[in-house]
Amino acid sequence: MPISFKNNGNVHGFKEYNNELYVFGGFDTIGNVAMNSLAKWDGNQWSNVYNLPNFTSGNSIQGINEIEFAHGNLYIGGNFENTTHNIRDIAMYDGTSWKSVGPAPGMYGGINYVHDMEVYQCGLYVVGSIYKSAGNVGNFIQRWDGNQWHEVGGSLWGTQARCLLAHGEYLYVGGEFGWAGEDTIPAYSLARWDGNQWC
Repeated sequence: MPISFKNNGNVHGFKEYNNELYVFGGFDTIGNVAMNSLAKWDGNQWSNVYNLPNFTSGNSIQGINEIEFAHGNLYIGGNFENTTHNIRDIAMYDGTSWKSVGPAPGMYGGINYVHDMEVYQCGLYVVGSIYKSAGNVGNFIQRWDGNQWHEVGGSLWGTQARCLLAHGEYLYVGGEFGWAGEDTIPAYSLARWDGNQWC
């Protein structure tokens, strides 16, 4: 299955959902079918996913870093922008169309992008180069409840957060940071969230 890439992009990851394999990254063609960084394989053929619109061209556009299914919607996160649909770095398909997650365009700031997303205790947690100073509700991490964004325990502080894992009763966060929460709890590159406070 030949794949051609755009903007020096590649495949960033996979996700299985309802017995279909989703592939995401920075490609524009897969299996000779035109795609925009997101495709799915049903065991027999490739298809695009809900006609995801093309992203604005430019060297800063890297594509999709992660996808998640939450609140009955499909969410995509990464480094992308579409000014016509007013989406940036995070978007959701609500069963009808692609939309911004929260106030458009999604993430705020010149160098914001989403590294990872994870469902934990019914919330969609998002981490990346997300800055409170740019107008986002959180720093490096935010929680989406299906209707609005929430800060997570006073945020994280340092450079950025890169990865998430929900395991057991906790949500683990890794990245380039040194403190967690308003009380600046020492958390050098790794922190644990229990739904109420940082550990």
